[in-house]
Amino acid sequence: GGCPCRVPSLATAPSKGGGSAGGTGRQRAAAMGHKSLQTQGLLPSVVKGCRGAAPRKGPGLAEPLAPPPAEPDASAAVAWAAMTPVQEVANALTMLPIAVLAIHVLSKPWISAGARLVAISVLMHNPFSILYHASCAVNYQKVHPLEGNPLLKLDLAFIHVAGSILSLATSGSLAYFVVMLLFNSVCIYFVATWRCSKSVRRCLRCCCFLGYLVPVARVDCVLCAQMLGVFLAVAIIFVLNEQLAGWGHALSHLLLFPFTQCLLHAGGHVTVFAWM
Repeated sequence: GGCPCRVPSLATAPSKGGGSAGGTGRQRAAAMGHKSLQTQGLLPSVVKGCRGAAPRKGPGLAEPLAPPPAEPDASAAVAWAAMTPVQEVANALTMLPIAVLAIHVLSKPWISAGARLVAISVLMHNPFSILYHASCAVNYQKVHPLEGNPLLKLDLAFIHVAGSILSLATSGSLAYFVVMLLFNSVCIYFVATWRCSKSVRRCLRCCCFLGYLVPVARVDCVLCAQMLGVFLAVAIIFVLNEQLAGWGHALSHLLLFPFTQCLLHAGGHVTVFAWM
C-alpha cells in the first residue's frame, strides 16, 4: 500500500533479537543505498515522481479539481447600438421629406438668394445621413455604428459644412461666413480625427446651430424663437432616443421639416451678400 518509490530510511529500528551491531550494519547499508541513488542521479527524480504522481481514483478518494474557467475579456466586447435594422431604415427614410422640400424650393425661380442657400445646404448634408443610416441597417452588427465608422464621420462633418452655408444664408455677411467657416473647419477636423468625446461633438453642433440662429434675431425675433423652440425639441428627442426604444432618432428627423421651413423663412430676408 506504500509508495513504490519510497527510499529506505537512514534510521532503521533495531530488531527484537539483534543488538546494536546488527542495527549499525543495516544503517550503513541504507546509507550506501542513498549514496548510490544520489550518485546515479535517481534520487531527486524518484522523489519528484512520487510527490507529483497523479491522485489515485477509488472509493473515498477525492477527484482532482478542474482549473477555473477563464474570465471573459471585457475589452473585446463590442457595444452595438440599440437601434434595429428597421429603425435604421426609418432613420434614413425620415430624411427624405426635407430633401423633397429643398428640391421644391430650388425649382422656384423667384426664390431669394438666402432661401436658395438654405435648400443647397440641406441637399449637401442629406445624402450622407441617408447613406449612413442605410449602411447601419444593411451591416447590422457587422460594422460598428459609432466607432471607426467613416460614414458617420461624413454625416457629422457635413452638418458643419451645411452650418457654414446656413450662416451665410441667414446673415448675408461674407465676413461672418468666413468666421463660421473657420470654426466649422476646426469642428470637422475633430470629427475626422475622432479626438473628442460624444458630448463635445454635440456641444460643437449646438455652437454651429447658434452660428446661423443669432443673425435671425436681428431681423425677426419671433422667427428666431420659433427656430430655437423647434431645435430644442429636435435635440431633446434625439438625446432621449434610448428612452424612446430607439425611435427618437427618426422622430427628430421628422421635426427637421418644420425646422427647415423656419430656415427658409429666415433665408428669405437675405437677397444679397456683402462683406458687412
